[in-house]
Amino acid sequence: MNTLIFTCGDVNGIGPEIVLKTISKIFNPAKRRIIFLCPANVFEKTAALYNPSFPFHIIKSKESIQDSSHNVFIYDFNKVKQDIGKPTKHSGKCASEAIELSYQLSSALVNSAIITAPISKTAFELAGIAFPGQTEYYAKLSDSEKYLMVFLSKKLICALQTIHEPIEKVSRLLSKEKIIQTIEILSQSLVKDLGVKNPSIGVLGLNPHAGEEGRIGGEEKKIISPAIK
Repeated sequence: MNTLIFTCGDVNGIGPEIVLKTISKIFNPAKRRIIFLCPANVFEKTAALYNPSFPFHIIKSKESIQDSSHNVFIYDFNKVKQDIGKPTKHSGKCASEAIELSYQLSSALVNSAIITAPISKTAFELAGIAFPGQTEYYAKLSDSEKYLMVFLSKKLICALQTIHEPIEKVSRLLSKEKIIQTIEILSQSLVKDLGVKNPSIGVLGLNPHAGEEGRIGGEEKKIISPAIK
């Protein structure tokens, strides 16, 4: 059976709410098992506002997942103080714990996938967590040096060359080698993970009109086009 592991994200934000609503929408005991990593006090408060339309079982250990016939588990991994609408040290630490636990569970469970709820970078900083985003966090946990942030839809798959960087730094972070690596990682993922036999990858320009042959910026002519070739 496929297993979907949801993190709670920042408990002071919309994470718990959108996860609960999503589970209500996709719940199908015949197709998938769902694990929602969320402090019980947060889940109960959210469930009181948005009555879940699925049966669930609250657990406190990984072993309980294997020894139960339930299909939706609320994994109560901590108790956290909520301050709705405000990023705090407590919410940042809780989000971090959910990420690390999700990775541990996914590594141990066959046919599993992680779905992350939104976090707050400010809360991460308040909690002393030195990651600009969840993508980098999971890369570190999995010892991955080559990784991408990719957005998926039925019409378009979009990979980012830079992530979580100020606009003023983007140009300086471009290089022929980095762009080639991004194209290679995306191509491999399209084939191996998404079943696209002959990927067709379009590379966007950085400047207006893709630089107009250097008239409105030289990155396309000096870096991006050589990488494509």
